Amino acid sequence: MRCLAIANALAERGLRCRFLLPGGGEVFVPLVLARGHEVEVLSGPLHRHASALSSRLPDPVDLAIIDDYESTPAFEAELHARSRRLVVVDDFAHRRHRCDVLLAPGATAEEGESSPAGEGPRYLLCGPRHAPLRQEFAALRPRALRRRMAGGEVRRVLVTIGLTDPAGLSAPVTEALLGLPFDLEVDIAVGAAAPGLSALRRLAEEPRVRLHVDTDEMATLMCEADLAIGAGGSSSFERCCLGLPTLAYLIAENQHGILRDLERRGALLRMGEAARFDARELAAAVRALIRDGERRKRMAAAAAAVCDGRGVERLLTLLMTKGTAAELQLRPVREEDCDRLYDWRNDPHARRMAIRREAIDYFDHRRWFAEASADPDRILRIAEVDGLPVGSVRADRRREGWVLSWTVAPEARSRGFGKRMVHGFAVGLSGPVVAYIREENAASKRIAAAAGLRLTGIREGIETWIRDGSPGV
Repeated sequence: MRCLAIANALAERGLRCRFLLPGGGEVFVPLVLARGHEVEVLSGPLHRHASALSSRLPDPVDLAIIDDYESTPAFEAELHARSRRLVVVDDFAHRRHRCDVLLAPGATAEEGESSPAGEGPRYLLCGPRHAPLRQEFAALRPRALRRRMAGGEVRRVLVTIGLTDPAGLSAPVTEALLGLPFDLEVDIAVGAAAPGLSALRRLAEEPRVRLHVDTDEMATLMCEADLAIGAGGSSSFERCCLGLPTLAYLIAENQHGILRDLERRGALLRMGEAARFDARELAAAVRALIRDGERRKRMAAAAAAVCDGRGVERLLTLLMTKGTAAELQLRPVREEDCDRLYDWRNDPHARRMAIRREAIDYFDHRRWFAEASADPDRILRIAEVDGLPVGSVRADRRREGWVLSWTVAPEARSRGFGKRMVHGFAVGLSGPVVAYIREENAASKRIAAAAGLRLTGIREGIETWIRDGSPGV
């Protein structure tokens, strides 16, 4: 599903995508074909077909993406030789890879650019903010979060424990939910290859149960649910994006890290191993959560702060804006930019260089964004290159003139976008323009100078840069 999300976004930009699946990957073929991509299922593991890549890829491809737990550095080197850029998707960042970009949503290591002299990835995109979700999750996020913050009773529970539900938990979980003294509706989402499908079909004869097989509406189901029973895989980030309070089970060893991290953040309630499922324990936990609306709100807020659903956008910005001479455009902010600005503002490097360094609460930011967007004395613009957001610039009308501030998206830094967007924005401002910049922020000082501002003073480590009167640049 991670590669499918990336492929869908690439296809929208006019690229043709082809999937090579390992043996046993037949279950994913209908999903891939439904989105208009090419697909081929190979026999056995992918890395065994390294020597045959030249026949399947007669010309170098623009981009190759590997999402395979059995991938080896040798296989990656072979595929890299047949592609202009190689992205490897892994749960964590500790394994050795030969690629341009390592995308590791489950990792907690700091992201950024690694040493170009080494054999490892050139770029590291680590953490849930980079989880490659399908675009419908980000599209439904505002609606879902409004529902969470409005509160209300728990009416719908979503049971989604992996596409194949390898632990067979969906049926006993549903039975436990139906036994609670609440009028709950239960949605079960599984794939057609789930071994317990026949038992689930029998459960779906109950009027309060709806069974969804190979559904393409998972984002809608999560948005409309009030509570979820799930697992600790990549679907955890989908639920976080939509702020869905979740009780999660461990169904695979590689899920330990994700579950621990999300529990630490307050984004879910960890229920333990699926093999030790206890219906009474689940019933007690669900009962307590249903009766505690404030706790559900806290879980929703914590989950929403983990992932905003724009991981694919960040990856494309990194891959497709480097070295580009495309025109940079400034546009007014839209509702969908609220999460972008929050993410950029809370980026660790941005916080170190900001005048105010404290982390911003997510829902405080949403309230600020609504007010700022309607404020006649504030101008907010998003900078885009080839339709991809690369930064923001803002001007606040104050007594001393227009106070200028800006942020370059983490994945778009060191490419000259800051100078281009601030210069283009400042030209349109009449009267004095002021920027306050930390003394150690060399990049922002270069940007200010390129926009026609000059250093006029410093106080307590904060420099004042001013452009008097008309633009003149």
